[in-house]
Amino acid sequence: MLRGLSALLLCCSITLVLSEECPEEEWKRFGYSCFFFGEIQISWLYAQYFCHSMPGVNAHLAYIFSEEENAFIKDRLNFRNYDNSYHIGATDMNREGTFYWEKNDTLLDDSYTNWSFNEPNNAGSNEDCSEMNPRTGKWNDIPCTEAQRFICRMEI
Repeated sequence: MLRGLSALLLCCSITLVLSEECPEEEWKRFGYSCFFFGEIQISWLYAQYFCHSMPGVNAHLAYIFSEEENAFIKDRLNFRNYDNSYHIGATDMNREGTFYWEKNDTLLDDSYTNWSFNEPNNAGSNEDCSEMNPRTGKWNDIPCTEAQRFICRMEI
């Protein structure tokens, strides 16, 4: 009897998790995550603050762990028909040359990456933040002060 109840609770829990949706229409779902594509142009640090401060969600600048996630984001950016790049959550602010995702300090060396050729290169010795090119899906390191649109991500 106890095993049957446990199986029923597990089944119901899985159903509840699978039925969760993104918080608002502006958020787009992929797998167990929701993505928000910011329309205002702000610095990487302000974009990070914006994602963290969204009411009712636990969001961060987008972190990308697979080719499929990268392709989903690239496709959404192309859908918006906006040619300029978007901030994503990779940074090497704490240690030059060692990029990590700001959400959980996961080193990019330990996960999927999609840097453009010869990137990251720290051009001008001040490129500690990151962006995604909407046409190619490739990443580039940039100065954190550069104002552009951004992508937030939350888990559901």
